[in-house]
Amino acid sequence: MLDKMGLKVNRDEAEMMVLCIDTDGNERVTMNEFLDLVFTQNDGISTLDLNKMGVANEQLGSGEERKQSFVEELKKKAELAAKLRPMNQWRFFIQKNLNNIAMDLLTVDSDRKYYVEYKDLMKVLDRRAKIPEYLKQESGDLLHEFLGVYTDPNNGHVDYRALVEDIRDFNYETAN
Repeated sequence: MLDKMGLKVNRDEAEMMVLCIDTDGNERVTMNEFLDLVFTQNDGISTLDLNKMGVANEQLGSGEERKQSFVEELKKKAELAAKLRPMNQWRFFIQKNLNNIAMDLLTVDSDRKYYVEYKDLMKVLDRRAKIPEYLKQESGDLLHEFLGVYTDPNNGHVDYRALVEDIRDFNYETAN
């Protein structure tokens, strides 16, 4: 699995990663912990060069101190990944169906001003983005906050042209 994700690790490194991914400490990787890794792999664990552990070993001292320091660094990255996971999931589902979403928004926008009412955007997203219920329930407020960047405060209309362009250009490998 790690090979498919482009992560080359030995057994010790894999055990360290599991320790850090297992944020609830139950010695099992839950679906949410796994999604943290999958949806934000470049924001978290893979940004660490695991092959440099030998250099870190010299700099950090004994094996136990090195492991503890390494685990703490990975946990910080995992916490950041957990915060980014819901928004990256929203972007993933929107991006996956972006062409249909854009076409529906053009249909709603009869004046072709590239602005639609927030409720119309939400209807299109609900119909086309195929967002899983768990994500809607867990982080619907986060989507509202995200869409606020594209919303005109004077009239509440959403600049869907800018939204579509940003989602189209979104790259999981460079997202922070």
